[in-house]
Amino acid sequence: MVSDKKKHRLIYTVVSTEVFTPAEAPVERIFSKTDEYRMNLITCTGRYSRKKKGHE
Repeated sequence: MVSDKKKHRLIYTVVSTEVFTPAEAPVERIFSKTDEYRMNLITCTGRYSRKKKGHE
């Protein structure tokens, strides 16, 4: 559950999912200012390599 400073419950809807390599990620688009309320959830994808200590 997500709530604001006044303890109001906030509900978000997934409107899209995208996958980028770190070098190709459109950082300006992902983190740009907007007049809308939105949340960007950023996670890792792919297989995790213990040897490389990172995702492939």
